[in-house]
Amino acid sequence: MRTSLGFEHDLEQQEGNAVDVSEKPSVMTRKLKSLNEDEELCPKESPYLLGPLYVKQKDIPDLEAGSTEFEERFSANLEVGGKWRPRGCRARTKLAVIIPYRQVINHKHVMDVFLQFIFRNREAHLKMFLYHMHPILQRQLLDYQIFVIEQSEKEDFNRGALMNIGYKEALKRYDFNCFAIHDVDLVPEDDRY
Repeated sequence: MRTSLGFEHDLEQQEGNAVDVSEKPSVMTRKLKSLNEDEELCPKESPYLLGPLYVKQKDIPDLEAGSTEFEERFSANLEVGGKWRPRGCRARTKLAVIIPYRQVINHKHVMDVFLQFIFRNREAHLKMFLYHMHPILQRQLLDYQIFVIEQSEKEDFNRGALMNIGYKEALKRYDFNCFAIHDVDLVPEDDRY
C-alpha cells in the first residue's frame, strides 16, 4: 500500500545515513498553511462579546460600502462579498452563513393575502440582518462569509435547492469547516451563542 501511495521504501539513503521515511513529512501528514498561520489562535471565548443585544428593527441606515459610516459599523476589513477574518489572531472557525432568499414571490395560491403578509419586506429583513450580523460575527472572531442565495421569481420557491446551491458555492470559494443555514428574518438577540 505504501508503494501505491507514492512512498518508495521504508528506508532511504541520504549522505550515507539511513533515514526512516515515515519520520519525514509526507503528503499524508503535512499541515496546510493558512494565510495567517504564524499568528496565534484566537481565544476560545472572545473578549469582545456583549451578551444580550438590542435589535434595531426600524430606520436601519443605508450604508454605502467604503463610506466612513460603513467602516465604523462593519470594520474596514470587511471584504467585498461579505467576507471577514480577524486580524491579529487566527480564527478557530471558518463559517459560511447561507441565506436562502427571494424578494418577490408568485402569488398563485388562494391564500394570497396570507402569503403577502408572510413574505413582505424581505429586502428590509435582509438589510436588518446584515446590519446586525456582521458586527456579531466579528465580535465572535470568526473567519466568515455571508452568502445570500437568491432564486429567480419565475420558479416556485425551493428553499432546499437554495441551501444545497449555497453549500456547493461556498465550498468552491473557501475551505469552510462550519455552515449555518439562516433565515433572513431572524436575528440573534445575544452574541454569546
